[in-house]
Amino acid sequence: MYRLLLTGLICGLLWEFWNYWAAVKWIYTVPYFPEYKFFEMPVAGYLGFPPFAVECYVIYQLFKVLLEKAGITLRYA
Repeated sequence: MYRLLLTGLICGLLWEFWNYWAAVKWIYTVPYFPEYKFFEMPVAGYLGFPPFAVECYVIYQLFKVLLEKAGITLRYA
């Protein structure tokens, strides 16, 4: 579980790194503490990336079970 949470945080950092240098990018405005940013994202926003990774994993597992019940097996390269 810790690896999954850490992976979500790392992906979030990479996404925001790429967003920072993009010509067309997201710009976040938060009424409280606007000066505390890392790249373009407010620091508090990074707390959402680890739970997002867990949510993606849960959805993947759900679809895996549903496909197996339907008789469809997943093949991995």
